[in-house]
Amino acid sequence: MGTNKVNFIAASDTTTISQRIDAAVADDDQYQQDEARPSGEIADLAKRLIYATEKAGVTRFPKTYVSVYYGEIDITWKTDRNMVRLIIRPNRTIELYRQRDYHLSPKGEFVPITIQDGGRIAEQIDWLTRE
Repeated sequence: MGTNKVNFIAASDTTTISQRIDAAVADDDQYQQDEARPSGEIADLAKRLIYATEKAGVTRFPKTYVSVYYGEIDITWKTDRNMVRLIIRPNRTIELYRQRDYHLSPKGEFVPITIQDGGRIAEQIDWLTRE
């Protein structure tokens, strides 16, 4: 099983998140011996989604966590109560996961999205900052 280490960033901007994606992918300590790192294509896709979110109106993100896990990149935003996670899988499948009261609730909801869905990600970030 992968280590799924997390790189935490306080409220941040797209450039900082993009740099943390690169750092997480490059950090050898993030991986078990048999664990594949995300490809450059997956890292680029993750960064494109972050920049698409910015174009949709998000300029500052809540607490941001970037992690890698067996070839995927997970970008998680949290507030004290709620969480949104953007998951970019090695097969280029993209999912948006949203969980209300994540400390109390064992389950959230997954929504498949595409590279064209920066606006949907922005809506979820907005939801986080309003709740």
